Amino acid sequence: MKKTTSRLVLALSFISFLFYLTPDDSAEASSAPPVSDVTILGPGTWDRDGVGEGDSSLWPGYLYMAVQVMGYGQPTAYLDGRIVRRAVSQPYFFNGNIVTGFRDFFHLSNKSGLTPGKHVFKVTYTSDNFPFNETSASYTFDYPLKGGK
Repeated sequence: MKKTTSRLVLALSFISFLFYLTPDDSAEASSAPPVSDVTILGPGTWDRDGVGEGDSSLWPGYLYMAVQVMGYGQPTAYLDGRIVRRAVSQPYFFNGNIVTGFRDFFHLSNKSGLTPGKHVFKVTYTSDNFPFNETSASYTFDYPLKGGK
């Protein structure tokens, strides 16, 4: 009986040690809120100083689309059906010292601009964690932009 009990204790100890070694990200993942709101602010040009101190991701004269998003997620953005890349993402919404949202800038064109006419920008954010929801927004605009931007 002693031998069986000691083997059982040893086996349970080994199993609990294996669980100790297994990483658990569930606490971190569940603390990040899923995407709950996407607001497209509109197209425009931003210089480096207008976005962030010393941020070299945005260049003067280039056209970008600004988007605010509440929560955490991976964006996929399209301009007239073709994928466009995110140039920079900044923490924007704060709850105390906890970031709860971002302002993203998507690169639409270089200095030569877009072809004149109507353009459609669409962005979809997919949450990084449960619930794996998708939130989309679209924005139609004329180019060249009114107001010289």
